[in-house]
Amino acid sequence: MGTAEKTCRLATVQYRYTMVHTWGRICMQFIGAVLSIVVLFCIVAHVAGAADIRNYSDTLTDSAPSEYSNHTLRFITKVPIPTGGYIRFRPSPGDFTIPTTNFGLRNVALYVGDVLRNTGTTTSTSTDGVSITTGTNGAIEITLNTLTGIAADAEILLRIGSSTVHATSSDLGILNPSSIGTYPIHIETGGGTTSESVRALVAIVHNVQVPNVDTTETVPPHRFNGAPSGELSGTSLIVQVSLETDEFALCRYSTASGTPYFSMTNQFTTNFVTVHTFDLEVATSTAYDLYVRCIDDEGNFNTDDYLISFSIPEYPEGEPGTEGDSDGDGDADPGDGSPDGDTDSDDSDTGDGSGSSGGGGGGGDDGGGFEGTEKPYQSGDGRVIINGYAFPDSDVTILVDGTVIETDDADGTGKFSVTVDEIARGVYTFGVYAADANGIKSSTFSTTFSVTGSRGSTLSNVNVMPSVQVTPDPVDPGATVQFSGYAIPNATITIENQSDKSSVTLKTFTTTSDGDGAWSYDASTAGFQTGTYKVRAKAKQESGVSTDYADWTFYGVGEEADTPRASDLNRDGSVNLIDFSILLFWWGTDGGESNPPADINADGRVSLTDFSIMIFNWTG
Repeated sequence: MGTAEKTCRLATVQYRYTMVHTWGRICMQFIGAVLSIVVLFCIVAHVAGAADIRNYSDTLTDSAPSEYSNHTLRFITKVPIPTGGYIRFRPSPGDFTIPTTNFGLRNVALYVGDVLRNTGTTTSTSTDGVSITTGTNGAIEITLNTLTGIAADAEILLRIGSSTVHATSSDLGILNPSSIGTYPIHIETGGGTTSESVRALVAIVHNVQVPNVDTTETVPPHRFNGAPSGELSGTSLIVQVSLETDEFALCRYSTASGTPYFSMTNQFTTNFVTVHTFDLEVATSTAYDLYVRCIDDEGNFNTDDYLISFSIPEYPEGEPGTEGDSDGDGDADPGDGSPDGDTDSDDSDTGDGSGSSGGGGGGGDDGGGFEGTEKPYQSGDGRVIINGYAFPDSDVTILVDGTVIETDDADGTGKFSVTVDEIARGVYTFGVYAADANGIKSSTFSTTFSVTGSRGSTLSNVNVMPSVQVTPDPVDPGATVQFSGYAIPNATITIENQSDKSSVTLKTFTTTSDGDGAWSYDASTAGFQTGTYKVRAKAKQESGVSTDYADWTFYGVGEEADTPRASDLNRDGSVNLIDFSILLFWWGTDGGESNPPADINADGRVSLTDFSIMIFNWTG
């Protein structure tokens, strides 16, 4: 490796042992299904500096010598893997053996987050190509498709063996070495001019023997966050139904309660995932009750129903306006096609086609709608329903392309549902934030998608991040600082705190929110250096409702904090064309070396969402 830097660290690899009772011995999953073995990992960078593969592990289902074992590799690469790039797994040559029979393409599955990527024998625009070299010098290589790479800091999971979605009952994993000891494996990624490699030592040990004890996991999947719910738009044609599980599972549904899982014929996604969806064609004036049951990868299935219930009301009265110069079809005088769409009708906002420019009187080529009041978007016949959780009894604000268009109150549990009505077809960035009891605003939850005319869309599970307040600010070095705010109620609050300039100072704390969503944590600043620090928080309920981390909140230790504007990319105190130029420079990437990050909303990619946030903060 020449002068390439080698960095060694201790990490924990979890090995799962499956119970087998043969000829008087029991090889089992050790108490709670996991035996943790501490092994030494050595990262070897193949480019200058340390390797960018981190948080890596290899979980084996059986670590005994000469046994076939499934491998589950997890890791994060700090640099993106481009289209056409590769991910390669190389077990120890001469020690591990990749089978030549009962093993093939179906025994390799690549996930990014919870999403299973398509794989095949060759690479295409939508399929990752898988190459398998069998034998004692074997390797498995995946070449990414030509359209979709993997972003930096993505969580990558590679399943190998008989536990993949498409594996058959006769399939095998990889054959372990014949003797106990430690053996190296290699994880490699690359593409273009960048390549990274991690070398790890895997322990092969005799199976644990504990007689007359069976700790086989028997708990079926926990289901939560079912959507949609309540009354949707009467213009809805297709609704996306979704729910989540706490483990990889297959989910089915029936329209009749009490239907056993194996008798259900309707299925969500066909892969073992944790987020399950399917599209359902719906009819007006109809109520839908879907009874859901799931099964995990160990065969544990639900015996009770999980209900997802919603309804589609009657189609709105009247007809949407048409393109062209025709008069409205209602009883009131038609509008004159002007932007303000004045009318003498008292019912011009009920969608009867009369009066406003959104009725039949519109004279432009962009299509008519139901109303002509001024909006940050053009009037149309689309509808977007946004629902989720915020702070109990808080004011929830909805943005469209950075402009406030609706406000509503969350209920006592934090649940809210807001309808953005009469919006024309097009691509919009929707934002959601809440203000807590102290007037502190949360970070803005942003998402961009396309609205289709004459159709209702639902944004579900939009959960507002916790608000964060620091007291006192600045704080004297060594004194106690209080982090506080509001979040979804009765949740575990995870807090991250660090110096603005040094990630190695990161400390994590936990506390809980009460029934009103209020939370607080007192932290000592002993050992803190004078300067700017930052803190952020996320929340998760036992029921599974959770939020992302809020944006960083900056505070000072021993002096006033040097707080950058989130959109002030050159830190000159203004958000203007210079910052826009920096944003364009990093467009389509993870934000590169920009400080503060050009990836303003921290979703891993500089995109239209970041541009919308910058426009919202524009000072000129």
